[in-house]
Amino acid sequence: MTTYADEIAKGLTRVYTQNSIQEGVELADVRMAILSDLHKGQRDRADDFLACEQTYLAAVDHYWDDRYELLLLGDIEELWECWPEPVIREYQEVLLSEQRFADRSRGRRYKRFVGNHDDVWYFPDQVKKYLGPYIGGNPVIEGLRLTVHEEGEPLGELFLLHGHQGTLDSDRFAGLSAVVVRYVWRPIQRVFNIRSSTPSNNFTLRAKHEMAMYSYAEQQSGVVLIA
Repeated sequence: MTTYADEIAKGLTRVYTQNSIQEGVELADVRMAILSDLHKGQRDRADDFLACEQTYLAAVDHYWDDRYELLLLGDIEELWECWPEPVIREYQEVLLSEQRFADRSRGRRYKRFVGNHDDVWYFPDQVKKYLGPYIGGNPVIEGLRLTVHEEGEPLGELFLLHGHQGTLDSDRFAGLSAVVVRYVWRPIQRVFNIRSSTPSNNFTLRAKHEMAMYSYAEQQSGVVLIA
């Protein structure tokens, strides 16, 4: 019988072996800010990011001034609840703040990952249409395998991805989940001002998923999972 942990491992393995880009970095040069799950909405009562916007902008300014690289690990926009256009329009300031990192001429590493709630970015034409003015030619990726070296000698590998891969509702049946969230859950949020119910605040869901991720990570040699 296939377990939940088996399905998660299968999803993670697919990304690791088939859909990750590979890069290398020197340990002395590693200075990365890894952020995820902003869930930017359209500034209504269902927008979970709205109250965090100024804090996020201050953090991005800090990381820029201290010469960090920026990795956005998925679910940056809430596109199960919203269409892309109003989200991009409402959060111009945030996108322009991140744009500094995406400018390749400035020599920073910038990576944007696709998550389950912004899975529209799996489609390059949608990326170009909505994010192109801000991230230029940078792709939105599913996984990154980053080999860390110390004075040229490999120490191991960082494997970065959003982490929804393999789940039933957020990966295999993501399309159906998006419809339910957009047309059922989002209106309820707006009317009753209810915050999101996700693994971040549901201990049972969080523990189950974390244990599956830990199980996968324990079986990998020389790999650190960041998801």
